[in-house]
Amino acid sequence: MNNSTRRKFLRNSSIAATGLVLATPSGAKITNNRRKAIACAPGSITQLFGTVASVKSGNWSDASTWGGKVPGAGDTPSISSGHTVTYDVTTSTVSGLNINSGGVLQFDSNKSVALLSSANIVNYGKLVLKPSSARVEHFIQFININENRFIGSGHDVIDGDVGLWTMGAGQLDISGARKKCWTRTTGSVTRGATSFTVQDATAWNVGDTIFIVPTDT
Repeated sequence: MNNSTRRKFLRNSSIAATGLVLATPSGAKITNNRRKAIACAPGSITQLFGTVASVKSGNWSDASTWGGKVPGAGDTPSISSGHTVTYDVTTSTVSGLNINSGGVLQFDSNKSVALLSSANIVNYGKLVLKPSSARVEHFIQFININENRFIGSGHDVIDGDVGLWTMGAGQLDISGARKKCWTRTTGSVTRGATSFTVQDATAWNVGDTIFIVPTDT
């Protein structure tokens, strides 16, 4: 490619939102051809909106993160691109949630928290649930869902198919804390026993289910 050709290439190329559109030097001289070339470029990234949107990075519970109003049960909060919002409230109910590309919603790694939603959670950005220990629980639940409204939609988000949708280049980062999954008892367990002692119960919590398996002796 000589300098003349290179200049024509740069002059007759248009950068689209997600791609490069090229037009030949001769074709680029015709206005209608240039318009057609640009029109066939890949579509722009989906922009998600809501009833309240983040105006900066910060904690969910901080009204200033949302421009003065913490999302409530009737709100559909939207995480804006470039913002990282930390979900730090014990329980909150929303009417759907949108995470834009470049936006991050992360659950507080040191708190047990629950997010309840009566509509879709749509994630084009990043959703992170990574508790720091087995004593910390991160919970998402969809509530008041009318299954009679369900309509299969394939890969398209629709109101009647309520759930967690990670779309496009979105990321869902979920990682549970380590917990001792296998240990031994310190002695025999007799039939009808209501308690016994194990060698290692690291990160076991009240409410956990324990299975006792048979041994050779």
